[in-house]
Amino acid sequence: MAGCGGATPGNSAPSGPPSTEDFFRSGSRLRFEVTTTRDGLRWPGNLFDQTRGAVCDWTKAAPDGAYYCISGVAPQGLLLRVGETGDFYADADCSQQLWLTSSTGDASPFISIRSALHDGLPRFFTRGEHFTGTVHTRKQDGACVQRPISNGVTAFRVGPEVPAGTFVRGELRERHAGPGIATVFIEGEDGSSHFDHLRATEHDLPCLAGLASDDVSRCLPLPLNNQTASGPTPSIWANETCTEPAYHSPSCTLPRLAVHFESKQCTTRIHVLSVVERLTQTHFQQADGNCQPTALAFPCYVRAGEEVPAQTWPEAIPIDMATHGRLTVRGLNLAHSAMIPTALLDTQVGMECRFRKDVEGTSRCLPTSLELSFTGLHADNACTQPLFESSREECLQTSLATVRDVSTGGFRVHERGSRHDGELFQRLVSPDGTTRCLERTRQPGVTYWRTGAEIPATSFVPGTPSIE
Repeated sequence: MAGCGGATPGNSAPSGPPSTEDFFRSGSRLRFEVTTTRDGLRWPGNLFDQTRGAVCDWTKAAPDGAYYCISGVAPQGLLLRVGETGDFYADADCSQQLWLTSSTGDASPFISIRSALHDGLPRFFTRGEHFTGTVHTRKQDGACVQRPISNGVTAFRVGPEVPAGTFVRGELRERHAGPGIATVFIEGEDGSSHFDHLRATEHDLPCLAGLASDDVSRCLPLPLNNQTASGPTPSIWANETCTEPAYHSPSCTLPRLAVHFESKQCTTRIHVLSVVERLTQTHFQQADGNCQPTALAFPCYVRAGEEVPAQTWPEAIPIDMATHGRLTVRGLNLAHSAMIPTALLDTQVGMECRFRKDVEGTSRCLPTSLELSFTGLHADNACTQPLFESSREECLQTSLATVRDVSTGGFRVHERGSRHDGELFQRLVSPDGTTRCLERTRQPGVTYWRTGAEIPATSFVPGTPSIE
């Protein structure tokens, strides 16, 4: 790959597709799980921390804002109330910190706490003893008040902060900086390396491939990897005539950009807009057409301005990079100066796939699809007949879907069955551990499908996973 050895801006187009192996490298402590096939494919999977004996994931954390490959850390799982900071305490002076969770059975040795003092980045601590006294919380106005705790919520004292070296530390490094685009890797202090994201250099923002407003595939600042507003928000408007769309923001700090998703036929075009201001008043369009003021609530809403010209975002053209039997490595050609692998295509079934274990425990490249998915809904009140769902029936092309088998933890592949217009049910677990199958409401614009015939797992490409 042009630039993998330290390219500089202005490099010419790459001479040929790079190897997938240029995008991951094991270190002295972090080792990649790699799946190989008899046709010569080597495809990276999870990172394994040999010292901790567990899979780990890179997380940006306080106090230094570096990345750490963490494992055995439980996040604070509690829904905050209006005015709370997310900090909880064992005393009326708010000096003895607590950690609260509604999760049952998670015995992770470490806990994660996010604090506004460190830009919302997590810090990691050891889990202290179980606390059964009165819980206090710090309000946004600084007051320390009692906090009633619901059934099923458990509190723990916060132990010492985990010492340096508990997790491998990593930093972002650019490997390629061509015209308009940079490839960014996380490089661990142990010598490991892993491709992390793309950066649109003209705007200095992470980006993902999408269809821009000029009908060209480009690297765009999608909300998945940026603090951008998105919309338009259904029924919520920025003006009193309900003609100007409002965009919702994940943060009440004014974002730089808003992303407008325009659906035309079976294609979604993406417009990137400037942001003018945070809205102090929004309006709601009622069923009779009346436009009425509405109370502002989380998330915050913003008004968008002019569109950022599509041509300022680098092209991200889909390409086929290599073929290994019936599996093809798909990738992107970025601004005609860099290439990256993105997915595997099973050419025999015409769908992208990824390696997962089947019910027999064999790793296979099983179909993946964003068009048809299983979200936990069932067709019967015993929750034994899983349903697939799609958001746009007229655009659905996928005929196969993959679902996890509850009893084995492996995956099965099924054909899409007949359309289901009946009741919906979902299995829910109560705080006391009991399981119930409850009726759920249909979502507008969603079509539900019965599970069709199972496709034998042996018809998909097997792979052999191993830790490097």
